Amino acid sequence: LVKRRPWGSKWLMLLKVWAFSAVSGQIALNAIFMRVYHPSVLLVLFLPVICANLRARRVEESTFNTIRFTLLQPGKLLASFGSSVFGFGLWDPYNEVEQGNQPELMHCIAQLLRIASMLVLLRLDFPDCPIRAMGSGVLVDEFWKPLLDLARDCPSGWDAPAECTRHFTYRNHSYEGCTTTDSWWAWCSKIQKYDNTSDWSHCQFCLTPSGDVAYRVFLQFIAAIGLPVYIVGMLVLLSRTPFRTGEPDNSLVDELNELFVEVVELLPHEDIDDSAPGACLSCPCICMYTPLQLQS
Repeated sequence: LVKRRPWGSKWLMLLKVWAFSAVSGQIALNAIFMRVYHPSVLLVLFLPVICANLRARRVEESTFNTIRFTLLQPGKLLASFGSSVFGFGLWDPYNEVEQGNQPELMHCIAQLLRIASMLVLLRLDFPDCPIRAMGSGVLVDEFWKPLLDLARDCPSGWDAPAECTRHFTYRNHSYEGCTTTDSWWAWCSKIQKYDNTSDWSHCQFCLTPSGDVAYRVFLQFIAAIGLPVYIVGMLVLLSRTPFRTGEPDNSLVDELNELFVEVVELLPHEDIDDSAPGACLSCPCICMYTPLQLQS
């Protein structure tokens, strides 16, 4: 039904990119933050998000199920996955609750406040904390300084062997250290004026960080790309009424019911006692819809 609408396929693709960025960007940011600060600080920052999720729960959903879903499904803490972008409903026949039409406005506001607070705290420095040093000093020493040291020690990315001269000319051009001219791999000259002889040598790639440094660079890269995509996508989704308020799109629900009737007509007809135990399991497609939807 979504693909039949204008730009439906592109909306679905953008939604996948947004969902991936929402999870990966926040996991990377949380990993960086828990290294810079104590994990208990991050837990405190998540409290407004938990309160927003509890506030947005459906009346028919018990508090126990809400807490259980919050603890066992951490995706509800990372992104606005409790509502429908296009206005569909999501009826859970086992818990008898409507899961796909939750208002996400309060959740998004709490997420924006949490992310903003984390970014502000990363700019502050607390070197004399009782537990350990926290703040921007730790961020610089453990995440930025190793990368800057690596770039300073190997500015060009290539390391020339000892037998090569530091400066040389080739085809009337001056070079320092290594070059990739006329070669896919960097090379250097053993003489100051190279003239296509055998007086050259291969260079070694020196931008090879350790596993720990590479992991921290990867976290910063994912956070720098994923978070802006997540925040911009969240603001775009808030402009859609079904996502913001949790109200389903009635026209889309009607189309879904019509499609459902067509599907039921293709199924083999059997006499099913709706009150019998396991009736939903014997015909699960019928139990995916609320009685109000089935009336049409």
